[in-house]
Amino acid sequence: MVTLLYIGIFIAVMLLMAFIDTFIYGDSIVQHFFYFLHYDPGTRKWFMYIPIIMALINCIIIDRKRKKAK
Repeated sequence: MVTLLYIGIFIAVMLLMAFIDTFIYGDSIVQHFFYFLHYDPGTRKWFMYIPIIMALINCIIIDRKRKKAK
């Protein structure tokens, strides 16, 4: 359940940022959504992926511990 909430909140935040960028720059929402997920070498965007992946792993561990506790 924690993992599903994490993924849902992550997608909601990404869509919100895409809507804001669409409003500012006038491009399509899909283009901005995939721009945030696209990895560009040399832009230091990969710093963002490390905490996202660590948080996802943490959510999976929490879900497994809760399932074992039942």
